[in-house]
Amino acid sequence: MPTITDAQHTTHHFVSLPKRIVSLVPSTTETLYALGLGDSIVGVTRYCVHPTKALQEKVIVGGTKQCNIDRILDLKPDVVFCNQEENTPEIVANLRKHQIPVVVQFPQTPAEAVQDIKDISHLFNKEPTFDQWFVDHTALQKKCNTEPFHYVYCIWRKPWMVIGGNTFIDAQLRQIGGQNVFSDAPERYPAIEPTDLLTSDAHILLSSEPYPFNKQHVDELISLGISAHRIHFINGEYCSWHGIRMSKALQYFEEWKDALSS
Repeated sequence: MPTITDAQHTTHHFVSLPKRIVSLVPSTTETLYALGLGDSIVGVTRYCVHPTKALQEKVIVGGTKQCNIDRILDLKPDVVFCNQEENTPEIVANLRKHQIPVVVQFPQTPAEAVQDIKDISHLFNKEPTFDQWFVDHTALQKKCNTEPFHYVYCIWRKPWMVIGGNTFIDAQLRQIGGQNVFSDAPERYPAIEPTDLLTSDAHILLSSEPYPFNKQHVDELISLGISAHRIHFINGEYCSWHGIRMSKALQYFEEWKDALSS
């Protein structure tokens, strides 16, 4: 009997392999496709942009925070994949109320994310695909440039917010030597004043998501007296998406870090 235990310590038992999947997590959608399960996916969110064919082939059930529960029910899923941070408790509760198995993931480190992929591959008998990916991914990890660098990672504006230490992004960047100025903050995503950035010489990383920072925000920081050479854009998908994308992230970080030090 196929089983999977999620981040909320719920073990889901299936009489047979799930054949109809709804994914409410963009990175999980990408991972399911990479494992060869694209044909089994019946519903995704509008943010499931990788691979691009996901939005073309599948029923869009809403966003990650606001889903059309009736539309999901109409799809008659055997399993729904959620994330504890990306989706709301209400979504999970509403689906479980209808006796739908909802697997809730919440990896906070790359190692935990790898375990999630392994668990999914085991549930769907895709272990050989996972094993090959893991070999390739481990080889990329061993080649990482781990020379230390200090940084502040900005994810939001109005208010300005940065990442704390107990986050997946922090753990991702730690793999390549990243030392987070706000790693000891009590909050996962502390709010700051942009003038707080004047007291450090750390690199200021402006993420592409969830807030789409652009040149006007660079100009805003420069107007406060922050040196332009400290400010850098970074692709948020590679920093915050768990799943198969973590391998592409390591390749991206290699090039990005070279540019950071130039």
